[in-house]
Amino acid sequence: MVKGAVRYEPGPAFQESGEQGKLEIPASGSTEFWLIQWPLNHVNASDFNGQEVSLNKHHDDGNLGNLESSSG
Repeated sequence: MVKGAVRYEPGPAFQESGEQGKLEIPASGSTEFWLIQWPLNHVNASDFNGQEVSLNKHHDDGNLGNLESSSG
């Protein structure tokens, strides 16, 4: 470690999950995996449990798209 460098240590509330990974991502160079955060309380995460989500660029305004759940 570099002298004077600070190492990240998770806080006391952090708990490491013992679960296996949810995705099996092939090691090919043609796969991308994005982590996307949506506003809290706008979408029920259980609507997406076990589902695959596809995203497309929204017109030419620079936004990735809009998110709508089955509950509206």
